[in-house]
Amino acid sequence: MNPSVNLAVNLNKVYKNQLIKGTNLKINRESNTIKDIFLEYWDSFHHLYINRILRPEIDKNVNAFLKCGSFENGYLFYVCPNCNKYHMSAFTCKSRFCTSCAHKYRDARALTMSSKCVDSSYRHIVFTIPEELRIYLLLDRSLLDLLFKSVNDVFQYILKHKYTKYYNLGFKNGFMCALHTFGRDMKWNPHIHCLMSEILINKDGKIAKFNYFHYESLRKSFMKCLLDNLYNTIQTTEFYKLKCQLYKHNGNGFYVYAPKIQLDSFKHNQVKSLVEYVTRYASHPPMSEARITNVNYDNDTVSYYYDPHEDDSVQDDSLLRGRQFITESVYTFIGKLITHIPPGNFHTIRYYGFFSNRSSIPTDKVSKLFSNNYLYKIKKLLRWRHRIIHFFNYYPILCDCGFFMEIDYESCFFP
Repeated sequence: MNPSVNLAVNLNKVYKNQLIKGTNLKINRESNTIKDIFLEYWDSFHHLYINRILRPEIDKNVNAFLKCGSFENGYLFYVCPNCNKYHMSAFTCKSRFCTSCAHKYRDARALTMSSKCVDSSYRHIVFTIPEELRIYLLLDRSLLDLLFKSVNDVFQYILKHKYTKYYNLGFKNGFMCALHTFGRDMKWNPHIHCLMSEILINKDGKIAKFNYFHYESLRKSFMKCLLDNLYNTIQTTEFYKLKCQLYKHNGNGFYVYAPKIQLDSFKHNQVKSLVEYVTRYASHPPMSEARITNVNYDNDTVSYYYDPHEDDSVQDDSLLRGRQFITESVYTFIGKLITHIPPGNFHTIRYYGFFSNRSSIPTDKVSKLFSNNYLYKIKKLLRWRHRIIHFFNYYPILCDCGFFMEIDYESCFFP
């Protein structure tokens, strides 16, 4: 039923709607939320560590997160045309650190990526860096830009020197990059996930294959590009010595994971899942609240678990590390979370080649991977009412009397 049409509905549907709405109230959900932890401990954490680790964007994001859904930030006002009952929907914070708003941000990014995908096969490539370099990117977040630049440098080198014929004819590759700064254990581990289209396109819309990647060359090229870019920026004797050591101890280059995606008749679903995976960790807090098993407010500790990445590729069950359970101070836990808040106006997802908005390559001449109908469904889910209906299975503006409420702009509050 269209929520904009004021028609009485079956009373059983109203009853079911109110029942589901009641079970979704926070008071009826037994769960430990990150927001509860921050509401309890943020002020004391802030007082203890303000002079040590807090960046301006941390205060901005956490304060917005704590006020998310507060009526003082504004709200929409809905009124039932039949019985004058009302519903107020508070504005959200739109912070990527917010466990609620980040879901919508992720879906918005997934929509953008999906709308750009051309109908081709794709390669999922992960570029990682050694532990010795991570501290530099932690202390100076501007260096994270060099991760993106280095990946772009690698693929431009491959295009120019390995696909010289097509490069000279004006063909361009296309790829999307997403920065992830954490692993499942929440430690600082910046790495790039790249979704590479295995075709080249020129200005006339002609297509050529771009599906061969020499792994050793990929690893060594990435190591050289990254170390050169970092040294050109840092330029200290200490870093030069580290650069030489890394060349010596990483003869095969930095680790790059680039499996070929075996596409079949379900390739749309495979690429869709990959897009969702890439965007999930580039636009979401480093932990799902479902992994929190307990919060002990007497001892100021948090218990949670994670499944190690190392187990994903282990075939022998006897070699599995198994699920890891952690109990630590809430202050350590909060510190891990806020470490991954990105700098202000920093784009964790970027587009290159013919996927870039500045590209002169007309991708509209190439078939798209996802239909307009599918993209419309994703876009529709960005609206708050449709998200509630989709995820919680109830209509937020369905009145007890069976009519749908209408927005009253004069009673809304837009600060």
